[in-house]
Amino acid sequence: MVRRSSRIKQAVISAEASDSDADEVSKKPPAPRRKKQKTAATASGSTKMPLDILLEIFGNLEPLDLLHVGRTTKAVRAIVFSRSATGLWNRVFDAYEDLPRVPMTWQGQPTPVSCSRDFVTYVDDKVLEAEGLQEVRALVPSILLTGRRRQECRRVYHHETAVSISKAISKMSKKEKETWVEARKELIDDRDTEGDECMMWLIERAQERSIEGEQIRIRRRDTIVQRLKDLGWADEIERMPDPTELTGHPLVWQRKDLTDRIWNNIRPQLIQFMEEKKAERLEWQESAMLHLRRPLLRILRKQYAKTLPPNSIVPPEADLNDYEPFRNIIEETPPDQEVTIDDFNDVLDGLPEFVSQWRGEKDRELLRIMGAPVTENPDFSPLKLATTVFHCAKSYSFRSSPCCYVSYPQILVHKCARSYGTRRLYPSEISAPMGYDDELYIDLGEAKWNSEGQVLFSTQGHQIAEKIVSLCELDPKSATCEDMDARDPVFQCNLCTRDGARCCMRWREAIYHSLSEHHLSDLSLVFTLIEDNDVVKDVKFLLEQARLSWMRAGEESVRWKLGQPAYRLVCVHCTEKYSFHLMNKHLDMKHGIAKATHDDVVVDMDIEPRITCTYQYDELL
Repeated sequence: MVRRSSRIKQAVISAEASDSDADEVSKKPPAPRRKKQKTAATASGSTKMPLDILLEIFGNLEPLDLLHVGRTTKAVRAIVFSRSATGLWNRVFDAYEDLPRVPMTWQGQPTPVSCSRDFVTYVDDKVLEAEGLQEVRALVPSILLTGRRRQECRRVYHHETAVSISKAISKMSKKEKETWVEARKELIDDRDTEGDECMMWLIERAQERSIEGEQIRIRRRDTIVQRLKDLGWADEIERMPDPTELTGHPLVWQRKDLTDRIWNNIRPQLIQFMEEKKAERLEWQESAMLHLRRPLLRILRKQYAKTLPPNSIVPPEADLNDYEPFRNIIEETPPDQEVTIDDFNDVLDGLPEFVSQWRGEKDRELLRIMGAPVTENPDFSPLKLATTVFHCAKSYSFRSSPCCYVSYPQILVHKCARSYGTRRLYPSEISAPMGYDDELYIDLGEAKWNSEGQVLFSTQGHQIAEKIVSLCELDPKSATCEDMDARDPVFQCNLCTRDGARCCMRWREAIYHSLSEHHLSDLSLVFTLIEDNDVVKDVKFLLEQARLSWMRAGEESVRWKLGQPAYRLVCVHCTEKYSFHLMNKHLDMKHGIAKATHDDVVVDMDIEPRITCTYQYDELL
């Protein structure tokens, strides 16, 4: 007979109910819906399994693992640590022939129970002394608890056993007590020996499992590497700078044998990893190649400068990298092909045209910085005016004011215009990735001209220069540097005195002196034009002596005190730059000139005008 569902039966009865009953039922509030309890896969859920299946699972564990499982919940503990589980423990112990045999009972309890610290009470020496149990301390099972510090290490004792032993020996006679204590100590010694043997077995077992795990890892690693090689990544694996990046990958270095299913799951991620490493290697290889080839630009610049007069304007090495033939040779030549200085001989003919174009671009850039209209008139340019003064935004003195005041065309070769900020001097401290210009600066030691906009027009210097030119009775709007050099005026500073003598200087030094030493708007109170021919002649002689003395300042301390670079003189014969003492050696060894003259050397253009002298002139005082 087929059983009918009680729900169907209830539905039929409700359908036969009267309308009045239906109305009354409809007025009743609906019964609350029962919430379904969420089930979680916990250790307690394992006790719902049949006992024979559970024991079969536990029988395949190691002794220490079975002990840990027995400490999970009370239900599991009741199964594992019960007296009926003796066969389970025997089966676990019998699975390992080299495991030391330990008696299963001690004081009437299974050994795992006595070892389970989670369900017994242990006390330290202080508690035993407080309860008067210190006499039985050596007869009680104990455990040494260790900590990070030596002070945290202490030994604890099984409290229940200590109390029972104390009560038992209190009822014994002296002779019975001695006999029982000796037997107890022998038993404890035997258990300690057995515990040490078990500990050694655990250590050896852990070592074996560690070796087994390493073998699995190596086997998995070799299998993955071979499969990647079969996919065409053999060449890339051999070229990897650090092979451990692949062999130590989280998907590779695992204690799990590789199966086809696992390989199909991790293959896309490993292929993506190899593609990323290949891109990184190519980028690093290109960077290393450019690092070796770009210094050739320094040699090319020196060779080209030798073909020009001294102090000629030559673009920085970083700007020469923009010369397309040079750049193509450096960057487009295959990495496995060596690039030498001779490879550039065929493209040197177009270098003068590139230098001319670069000079025109920088002149227009300087005009924009000045705010002057860009003109193509070769006969007149605001850049050539004596009142055109620039300064570097990066160079500051202790007064927090710019200390580099540079005129044209010196600004085109000024050292500050070819350098980066201090944040770029140490690339390892840059959080953002380096760009092309950053790598160029690292390879060449200098940046492109005005790459960070550090060149600025000095409004204050322009106003001071206008007043200096006006003192010479020239028009500041048309007087050029050549006009001022042809007149070669000499000024005295009315504010600087030393032993009753005035400080005298030429017109460029006067502009620099007023900007760096004085900050007065009315220069008529600062400088006076020296018009006496005899005095001018004497002052110029003293200035020449001061210049020679400045050139001979070869000691490092003097050079840095003056704030000047180490290279001050330019050889007319080869355009090499050296200090005074090294220049004499250079002329003697390279050009056979034992005694240098003014026709052999010139002062470097990128030198700040600081040469002054003191002159005793009573009428001016």
